Amino acid sequence: MFKLKIETSSGAVLDFSESNAYTLIDVTGLDPPAAALNFSRFSSGNGSHRVSGYVEKRNIILTAVINNPLEKNRTALNSYFVLDSKVKIYYISDTMNVFTEGYVESCFYNSFELGQKAVISILCENPYWRDTGETGILFSALESRFEFPFSIPDGGVAISEITSGGAVQIDPGTAETGFIIRIEIIGGTVTGLRVINKTTNSYFGLVNTFADGDVINICTIKGSKQVILTRNGENRNILNLLERNSSWIQLMPGANIIDYDSGTGKNYARVQLFYQKLHQGV
Repeated sequence: MFKLKIETSSGAVLDFSESNAYTLIDVTGLDPPAAALNFSRFSSGNGSHRVSGYVEKRNIILTAVINNPLEKNRTALNSYFVLDSKVKIYYISDTMNVFTEGYVESCFYNSFELGQKAVISILCENPYWRDTGETGILFSALESRFEFPFSIPDGGVAISEITSGGAVQIDPGTAETGFIIRIEIIGGTVTGLRVINKTTNSYFGLVNTFADGDVINICTIKGSKQVILTRNGENRNILNLLERNSSWIQLMPGANIIDYDSGTGKNYARVQLFYQKLHQGV
């Protein structure tokens, strides 16, 4: 069994599993949507080759019986499903807690029908379901160097040190997805930074010298791609520092081996990766 909830842009929530006003009797569009594939025939023989392809938008259709009092509950239903308004659809089961967003295309019902039913159509421009939570991975960590008893030599003593955790394996779900990398420079200088997907042999690199206190935020999510350097409290777009042959690396379905490197000062970089798992269907 699963639960289905609707959240409007104003924060109002309709939980079909707990509502006495409506009985949800059918839902379509939870499975993977179709892909639109374009092929071109070979001019000199049989067969064809793929030219391009994309995943179609998702169309979720809800069918619900409107319970008594009919007029009151019909009016309330219209307040949740305002035409052309944006809503979130949550799907919750024993193993999944995901959501997607879409726009209300239609909300049909027949006021003169016995056992009135409403049929609601929602179009989702992003075809994938997303985990409600975000997964964070730390590539490196601060290791304490402070011990008792202690003495401080003339050159000083390190209170802590960043240690590299090496490459990590990430499984992002059943669909390709971008991610956010946050890099903090602590205690030294770093030249040249690279984030590498060893599974796809692709990388995202920056050619620059980064100083103690710098924070670099890299977003490879489609529609939100950016590279921002925060230095002395000021944010600056540093897309012009992109290394040649860099790509906006993605996490592919299945296991991805992600690592980071630098020209010098690798151990001064504290690196975190954040992503949401994507699902083709539920």
